[in-house]
Amino acid sequence: MSERARPLVVHLTSSAFSPRSHPAIYRTVVGAAPHFANLVLCGERASYHGGALTAAERAELEALRVHPHALEFVRLKKPGQLEWLAAGIRRRFGRPLAVVAYIGNNGWRALPLCRVLDVPLLTWFIGNDASVDLRDEKYAWRYARLREAPGARYRGVSRNIVSRLLEFGMPPERTGVLHMGITLEAYPFPDRSARGGRPLRVVLGARLMDFKGHRFALEAFAGVVARHPGATLHLFGEGPLEGALRAQAEALGIAHAVQFRGVVPIEALKEELAQADFALQPSVTAPDGRAEGLPNVVLEELAMGLPVIGTRHAGIPDAVLHEETGLLVEEGDVAGLEAAMLRLAGDAALRARLGANGRRHVEARFDARRLGEALRDDLAEMAAAYRALARAERRRAWQAATRGLVEPPADYGLRYRAAWSWKTVRNRIAGEVS
Repeated sequence: MSERARPLVVHLTSSAFSPRSHPAIYRTVVGAAPHFANLVLCGERASYHGGALTAAERAELEALRVHPHALEFVRLKKPGQLEWLAAGIRRRFGRPLAVVAYIGNNGWRALPLCRVLDVPLLTWFIGNDASVDLRDEKYAWRYARLREAPGARYRGVSRNIVSRLLEFGMPPERTGVLHMGITLEAYPFPDRSARGGRPLRVVLGARLMDFKGHRFALEAFAGVVARHPGATLHLFGEGPLEGALRAQAEALGIAHAVQFRGVVPIEALKEELAQADFALQPSVTAPDGRAEGLPNVVLEELAMGLPVIGTRHAGIPDAVLHEETGLLVEEGDVAGLEAAMLRLAGDAALRARLGANGRRHVEARFDARRLGEALRDDLAEMAAAYRALARAERRRAWQAATRGLVEPPADYGLRYRAAWSWKTVRNRIAGEVS
């Protein structure tokens, strides 16, 4: 199928687009690649492991019809530049089927572009954007504009996020769960059968922040070290709490057993997961309300057959099924965490059973290719419903949805500004120098 024959989807993310910057978004776009031509308008903010695209990755994306382009997000609220951007998209790719915005704040940023393109918007919420941001006085009114967008859909990566969106007033008939997936072949199931007799090895992959629950993990791990003197806990990630956590480990007398590994490349992290006995994800709700979505690392750990001990927090129970793919405890339950760790530490057969179940669960529910098909169907249904709306109805809805999101024209008048904008767009399309 030619590129023009494939429907175009415009993806909007403020993160740099690479498999290291935000792996879940990257895998989602690549998983949808067989069904669309994909234009990725991306920022330059490096998340997680950072790193720009390599030449080989760019060539692979080109073959998949995935086209990343850096975007200055300020253009999405400036008259003239907004129209120029939309005209360039149409000229190069044709009319889009839809826009997909990753993370809620990029959803309301995308509204003016969707209005100019006259296409519907799907906004994907992944974590704090569906908790503290929805209640923030500075941003709540912007998120409320999403409710006004004609035919728009709202997706959360977990059931708890969908509940928050419904509480905020998103239309129930257009709000639901759509998980972000994992590329299964990139996370092979290792053979752990020959590693008996060596010291216990536990991993925790998360930024060193309060809602990740490290302090509870350290307190619980102290009890594990008392029973298993050679045990080690490996913390992957960095963040503002590193100094406090190091001091806590020292005070608990387990500094020798806790290794702060920092941020490591993805391939190196896979090797670490293959050598571990089980993983922790002890997340909690922060005092200011910040919470998880569904931590990406949990899916990676389960895919590699690693049992996960997690908390009944946010989207973790969507992936960590108690007594099936791991063990669950309540938030902040130090005694429960310690008991769960001691149980897995002393039962290799249980670890093997949970690990095998975890791999099967990821294959069934979180395969990026299957989720790409689900996204294809979701966008096709959304676009059809949008086109069924009368043009006048769409126009009225867009006026309400974009109110306050676009900067006012310059002082020299709306009419002159509009004429200048159209002349600029016309000249750019014609290849002239304005």
